[in-house]
Amino acid sequence: MSLMSRKGEKSNPFILRSDRELEGLLMTEEIGIPVHKVLSAKQAALIPELPAGPWDYLPMQRETFWRHSAGPIGALILIGPMIWMVLVKSTLCRLLTTALCTLVFAIVNAFSSSRTPIELMTATAAYAGVFMVFVGAAIKD
Repeated sequence: MSLMSRKGEKSNPFILRSDRELEGLLMTEEIGIPVHKVLSAKQAALIPELPAGPWDYLPMQRETFWRHSAGPIGALILIGPMIWMVLVKSTLCRLLTTALCTLVFAIVNAFSSSRTPIELMTATAAYAGVFMVFVGAAIKD
């Protein structure tokens, strides 16, 4: 320790430093340790994050899979019922298709999303609204 203290502040591993503002605040206010250098938020954003370990591979792989499959799944659950409603001319069948698809959408969305209930209701209402416009246009014909 004495050798490190003679080398100076930069090479001393026993002096805590922080390059991120939040870490500096935590060390100073909560722990009571003086921080020697704290960067601003802009400067801290320029510092690259530490690389993730192998424990982060599976969650990143799942996130990539869901991000890439969201578009095709969204198209399928929206366009599939519309194609069905074009092929079947019965108004009752179109209304039942709208009700069933909206119910399935709401249930799947509720169990697979971490959104608030208001956001889930908004998404379900938008989904049902698209179908109701489609059914309303078909009824006029």
